[in-house]
Amino acid sequence: MPAGPSTHLEIELLEKAGVTPLAIIQAATINAATALNIEDQYGSIQVGKVADLLISKNNPLKDLSTLAQPIAVVKAGQWLSKEDLLSLKESGKNPSNLYVSIGRFLEDWLTRKFH
Repeated sequence: MPAGPSTHLEIELLEKAGVTPLAIIQAATINAATALNIEDQYGSIQVGKVADLLISKNNPLKDLSTLAQPIAVVKAGQWLSKEDLLSLKESGKNPSNLYVSIGRFLEDWLTRKFH
């Protein structure tokens, strides 16, 4: 299952299991960054950290399903509008070849490493 849908399914299952919305969001953000020992760069909104954000219409602490319909995303400081996200979703239906995918992965990794 692709990362996006599997993430939202995991959120839904955690919520059904009784995990609070705050704990679910923390697990995906600061707790994950802490587990990877990169909390000095990721996991919370602070000056000097990499800007990775999901902008939602409603408060996800009250309704986690709002995370599945973002208004925009900021990835490594780059603004991705709703239209950009829809375009990426469509392009994901027709994945490129392995070499292009590896190139995109390396580009993202290097951007984050040297940001």
